[in-house]
Amino acid sequence: MIPIVSLINYVFQGLVHSILSPVFLIVLLIVYIQNKKTAGLEYKILGRHRVTIARQMLVDLVYGIAAGFVGSVLVVVLGITIETTGFLYIWPVAILLMLINPRYICFSYAGGLLSLCYLAFGVPKIDVPGLIALIGILHFMESLLILMSGYLNSLPIILDNKDYGHVGAFTMRRFWPIPIIILMMSTGNMAGGDVIQMPDWWPLIRPESLIDDSNTVFLMVSVVAALGYGDIAVTRPPKERCRQSAIFLCLYSTALIVAAYLATRIAGFEWVAAALAPVGHELLILHGIKTEERGKPLFYPVDEGLRVLDTMPGSAAEEMGIGQGDIILAINGRKVHSIDGMNDILQNFPTYVWIDVVDVKGRYKTYDIKKYPDGINSLGAFIVPKSGVRTVKMKKPVSPLLRIIRRMASKRSH
Repeated sequence: MIPIVSLINYVFQGLVHSILSPVFLIVLLIVYIQNKKTAGLEYKILGRHRVTIARQMLVDLVYGIAAGFVGSVLVVVLGITIETTGFLYIWPVAILLMLINPRYICFSYAGGLLSLCYLAFGVPKIDVPGLIALIGILHFMESLLILMSGYLNSLPIILDNKDYGHVGAFTMRRFWPIPIIILMMSTGNMAGGDVIQMPDWWPLIRPESLIDDSNTVFLMVSVVAALGYGDIAVTRPPKERCRQSAIFLCLYSTALIVAAYLATRIAGFEWVAAALAPVGHELLILHGIKTEERGKPLFYPVDEGLRVLDTMPGSAAEEMGIGQGDIILAINGRKVHSIDGMNDILQNFPTYVWIDVVDVKGRYKTYDIKKYPDGINSLGAFIVPKSGVRTVKMKKPVSPLLRIIRRMASKRSH
């Protein structure tokens, strides 16, 4: 029986130590810089900030700590160590892969290649099951974060679509600081400090270097990491898109952990676990891209009425309950066919407004709002335009290495 209460207490103390460390401040600074870039893009598109960067940072911090706690408990329960997991090698390899394609910075690719290299050539010396299990834990944490907050503050944009013309979409860009506990092995008696006696079957994912259980001590070490998420929602609302991504990512992470466990029990299964990391992640990415590219857009313009892409926080549209994808058919009994027509109805600041809409499921509804004595002259709704609007170009990431080669070739030609 695992002394879960004692483990949780030590994990909690370790996370507090991580949060108070200078490294955590550095990670927070990185997250702040990324959020500031996102806020700048939001202001460029919407002309305003919907939430402050400080509030965004607070939300990221809370969710990051929560995910770090869950991941830390899983690491300890499974007994995943970094003694020989190739943790020192994975970052340099990930950076090199990033030069080929920015999305290859994910540990799934670097960890899988390192594992396959060790199995084929014996170098570098790593524990394949431990490394794959650690990657699985990180992706499980990521799936939780995407599910809980990946859709928050998603940015509405307009894209060009060959079949539907202008269509609405959402970009999701999130970054989380992650304090986490990992394990390191040591031999001999510990001088001072508390010791928790673990059951005989622990660790579930046994390191190859674990020979004499009686002389082995596992130390909890506090580290800090950061996780990021970038995606686009075209065929469904951001929350549903994030839920779908989180489910697939959770299944993938579970498969990695199970494969890592089987690799410690079945000879030769290390090859399966090593190959699953990069191949499974690549299939996951390609599935998400194809789903959004080939599926029917949800936020396409309509002939009758106006399609709402999103509403501004604190706006009349949000207060009334108008949702993403709703079609405004009429305002105060007058049909609307254009943004100018909607503005004409509201130009006199009516103090009572009722709106007839049909939602994405085809249900007809009527919303109303009273604003005495000032009235309303704007709904605060982001409308999918029918024509004559500047669209966002979604470009595939270009290899930084290829860009460097092109620049060198260009200089030589001149």
